[in-house]
Amino acid sequence: MAGGRDLKSMAGGHALSAGLADDSVHTIFSAECNSIFDWHSIGLFESHRASGMAGGITRLLACGADTLPSYRGLDIGPTFVHAPHLGLRPGEAYPAFNKPHSAALWVRARQAGAQAGGPALEAFVVFVDADMLLTRPVRPSEFGVVPGTVAAATYDFLAGASQGLADAFGLFPKAHFARVGGVHIFTFGDLADVAPRWLAWTEAVRG
Repeated sequence: MAGGRDLKSMAGGHALSAGLADDSVHTIFSAECNSIFDWHSIGLFESHRASGMAGGITRLLACGADTLPSYRGLDIGPTFVHAPHLGLRPGEAYPAFNKPHSAALWVRARQAGAQAGGPALEAFVVFVDADMLLTRPVRPSEFGVVPGTVAAATYDFLAGASQGLADAFGLFPKAHFARVGGVHIFTFGDLADVAPRWLAWTEAVRG
């Protein structure tokens, strides 16, 4: 995982590899059905359009059956609706579960659709946070993204990556851990592989 460098510093004209085309890309972000996420979503959808970013964009919307009937923001932009992660304990609400949870569900739905004759799967997926904006097209080849290599933004405040979390779970070598988050650029296949593991580890840490 190319996680020790921020996205700007990683851009350096890497050649296309494995026959993957930069314009075969889909942008996704996770959100919830409330007003603050609606404002974020509107901004991100518009920035995707204005930036000239290739491919489509989909909001992965965690919205429960008790809220969805009265929710009025479904037409903000292309949206994949799913039930929220219910937490590990009765009454638990931990929004961070929904990011890997939504990605895993979306990937599975896209794969099933493609197998049934629907739209073909893109080569790359750009996974951003809802409160981000795109100011220019993201070209995965510029960041060296190929199968088995993911680009991500540096999040230095994630101190747990080097302060004992690895020891608690018996994970080694620590040199492979990176403080990253916010935006990730995957090949579609890597996201399909990583998303359920991402959720499982999030649950393990939270548990």
